[in-house]
Amino acid sequence: MREIGLIRSRLSPAIVAVAAIALSLGATEALAVCGNPATQLIGGNPGTLAPALSGMTICVGSANNWVNQEYLSGGTTGPIYDWKKGPSDPKDPTAIVGQWTVVGDNVTFTYTAGGTFTFTVWRQAGGTLVFCNATTAVVSGALVRSGQGPC
Repeated sequence: MREIGLIRSRLSPAIVAVAAIALSLGATEALAVCGNPATQLIGGNPGTLAPALSGMTICVGSANNWVNQEYLSGGTTGPIYDWKKGPSDPKDPTAIVGQWTVVGDNVTFTYTAGGTFTFTVWRQAGGTLVFCNATTAVVSGALVRSGQGPC
């Protein structure tokens, strides 16, 4: 149940997580929007969406309390790796949990345990990402770190 920003469990846990992120980030990031003044990441050639996600670990939560740490492998499509406690942890190792794909201006996450979710992605002034369903922010305050590893 670890998707980018609690996508599958999007009601009360997501509300709590987003509220916690909003409180920890302050007013600028707390006012995450799916539109101006944020910048939409777009597909196409050259696009900004796939380069912003490919080869990156998307971090949702806050320091010492990461809810999700997912690495997106590939170029415009590829496996989603849930970092969990790392590849060498005997009880909760890193594992592939699904597939992600960029089509047009949308990114779709398909999880092997169930669920397919499509979003537009917006970059906030502070650099964090907001994953939107139409004009509604489903996940806000997602940090992006280069490469695969813990947040």
